[in-house]
Parts: sequence; C-alpha cells; structure tokens
Amino acid sequence: MAPRAVALLLTLLLSSGVAGAERTGAGATPVAGLPSWWECATGSDCVLDASAVAPPQGVWNSVGQCPRCVGCTHQLQMLNLTVPLPRLSVGSVRMHPGNTGASIFLATDTNGTQTVLKVHGIVSSMVSAGKISQLKALYKGGAHYLANELVVGHALSALADECQLGHVSIREWLAHVRGVVPLTGEKLYEAHAVMAEYARGASLEMLTIKLPSADLLRLLASVPHTAVRDAVLFDLLFLQGDRHAENVFLDDSGGFKLIDSRDAAMEEGLDSLFFASTLSFERNRVGNEYMYDRSKNLVSHHWPQNTLDYRCHVAGGAIGKDLPSGVRTCVDSLAAMGVDGVIDRFFLPAIKWAAESTANAEMLTGRAQRYAQVVVKQAQLLREHGTPT
Repeated sequence: MAPRAVALLLTLLLSSGVAGAERTGAGATPVAGLPSWWECATGSDCVLDASAVAPPQGVWNSVGQCPRCVGCTHQLQMLNLTVPLPRLSVGSVRMHPGNTGASIFLATDTNGTQTVLKVHGIVSSMVSAGKISQLKALYKGGAHYLANELVVGHALSALADECQLGHVSIREWLAHVRGVVPLTGEKLYEAHAVMAEYARGASLEMLTIKLPSADLLRLLASVPHTAVRDAVLFDLLFLQGDRHAENVFLDDSGGFKLIDSRDAAMEEGLDSLFFASTLSFERNRVGNEYMYDRSKNLVSHHWPQNTLDYRCHVAGGAIGKDLPSGVRTCVDSLAAMGVDGVIDRFFLPAIKWAAESTANAEMLTGRAQRYAQVVVKQAQLLREHGTPT
C-alpha cells in the first residue's frame, strides 16, 4: 500500500468510529400508542420520525405485522414508471425498470422532500426472484450498496458542483434510511444510503422507442445548447463510460438531466452518445447487431439521438479550450491540487462515513487514489488540449 494511502487510512481510523451503529435508548417516542419501527417484524404504514431512538434490542420484532408504526426516516413508494408527458403526442411513456436489478423508490422525508432511493437485494415488483438471489450474493450481509458506490456517488456530485456542472446531472448524497417497503412490508434499514435527485421526464431511450421521429426531433431541438455543452464537459472531465440513452432524461419542455453517472465514472474510458467517436454514438447510427456482425442489416431507428453530437451545439463545431469560466477555473484548480489534494477534499469525507472496517477503509482509499488520478489527468487534458472533435 502506498505511503499516502497508509497516512489517509490512519487519519480515517483515528477520526471516525464504526459507521452505521444504531443508537439505543429508552425507546422511540410513542405516537398515539403505535409500536415503533423496531418492534414490528413487518409493517404497512410508518409515521415519520427521524429523531426516534431505538428501544432495547430485546423488544425488536416482537409485535409481528404492524398496520401502522412510528420511527421511519422516509416514506417509501414504488416509483411510478408511467410518466405523464402531456405536451407530447403520446401523452405518457411507460419506463422500463432497467437492467440493474435494483428496486427504485420515491422516498419522502420528514420535510416533504422527494428523492429517489435505489437499493439492491430488496424484494419488489421491479425485480425478478432470480435477480434478487443474484444480488443478495453480491451485496452480502444485508447491505444494499457496495462501499465503493457510496464514495463515488458523494465525490462525483461534489466535484460536479465545484466545476459548476452539478446542474446537468442528478445530485447524489449520503443518508441514513429507515423505512417500510411497499407491498411486501419488509423493513428497510440502511445506515449508508445513496439518495438521488428525482429526474423529471423519461429516458431518451424510451422516448426514441415511443415517439415518431419527427416528434422526437422537435423535443431534442428544444434542449438548450448550453445543456448539451455542459453534459459533454461533465462526461469528459469525469470520464463517463456508460452514457447511453437510458441515462439521459428529458421532459416534455426540453428539460435535460444525466442520471446514473456514478455507475461508470472515473474508470477506464469514455463512452458517451455526445461524442461521435464512441461506441454508444456508433450503435445509434448503425444498430447494435450490425456493430458486431456486418452481415446484419443496418438499423437506423435511433438516428435522432445522434443530433446530440455536441459539435452541433457549440459555436464553430468545437469547444476546444474555450471552456466556460467556471469549468476553466475548476480544471486549473484540480490540476494544481494533484491527486492527494483531490482525495482529501472530495473523497476522504465519504470514505470516513462509509468505511465499516479496516479492510474496507484500505480498499476505498486505494480506489480513491485511482479515481483521483483520472480526474486530475482529465483536468490537465482539458486545460492543455481542450475537448476532442
């Protein structure tokens, strides 16, 4: 292990305790005689009380099934996959739940704020039984996230905000969640959860499938050029490797958001439908089967997505070194910070929060070094060479 990683690890262990421990006390504050979330084995409805304190473990799960309990931090609802889009000819679009096998909930906190909670290994109507078994093997010990997901989610949002690009991608942050899963009544407890901003609208992929090409082109034409430019800079600076059309959301007025950005960020290479040289762009041009077997027919149904080629949205057909002022200041700062500075500022806070053992802390610190190296390198490339064409 590198000396820098060792130093960070020692700092982490000395400054943080074991993460995720439940506070225990005299018991949760009763609400009209309702049992607490901890006392119920399963539940249907849960009164929100984020400050509730767990009763002694001897009474946990002692009540059985509760029609109503108290002590949840979030009210969970299944995410409505039918998205109303009244300004479009189809009126609404039915979203696909995705291929990650995650259960996705609309989570409402005690302030009434709605966010998205995506967790693995939880039974819901979105996930097949076979996928649940597969994910429970991956997310061992009742965890619903890998520790690495927590660190990347936090760091990526912090980096994007630093570079004034946070508005183009959904923000993610870390939180503590107690809730009840809809329909099954299963209790959900996650000491380290990733909460995400709720992206309005539908994925570009489903819009491409459901809309006539003329309607889709009109919708894409309503997306502000600056939004495409900023999405390009986001993907390039943080080396996005999975920006296909399911990870771009649009609403019916041209609102535009990137989602699932942490899933393949700061890793091996760029794959983004905004760049004509990448796999996702070429797949949209010729079709997936033709990409791997030239004897197959070309498929052009997805060609409207290629109008998001960033060169069509910036003056002169290239950004080059003409970066927005906030991005220019940020890449200069990141390059000057170097790997150690980027780890300290953007990764270490989440590592401290997420690490539950020395092994996890060591692993996370090592991964953060690799991610920070990518960020610093991309900042240097943008500063010195600008964007590719």
